Amino acid sequence: MALIPFAASAQNNLVSNNGNNDTETAVNSSAPAESEDDVVFIVVEQMPEFPGGFEAMRQYLMDNVVYPESAKKDRVEGRVVCQFVVNTDGTITEVIVVRTSGDERLDAEAVRVIQSMPVWKPGKQRGKNVRVKYTMPVNFRLD
Repeated sequence: MALIPFAASAQNNLVSNNGNNDTETAVNSSAPAESEDDVVFIVVEQMPEFPGGFEAMRQYLMDNVVYPESAKKDRVEGRVVCQFVVNTDGTITEVIVVRTSGDERLDAEAVRVIQSMPVWKPGKQRGKNVRVKYTMPVNFRLD
């Protein structure tokens, strides 16, 4: 079984007010006004980090993903792309599948292992911890 995690940012949802870079806000014209603590950023000055960095995250996934037995038996492989929010305290919330592997068993396992991750180093914007949306593919491959 091979698992290949990857972190990628989607789009930059930050705009400057009044043409300067003094105040940045997240843009969502259809949502009601949110308090500054509720804003979820997509790109920040310092992105969240798994404790120990990328290699530690890769090792965590390799050690903790349990390839569903029925999927192994059926020789199912695939890639699940999940998105989640790293909160200001580093906890992981709002885990969703944004691109399915085509198999519910693999999708559910990717969500389960992400939900069980340890506390991350939170993202920072202008020196302050902020909520950040993070996207991570998890590949399931039989050897």
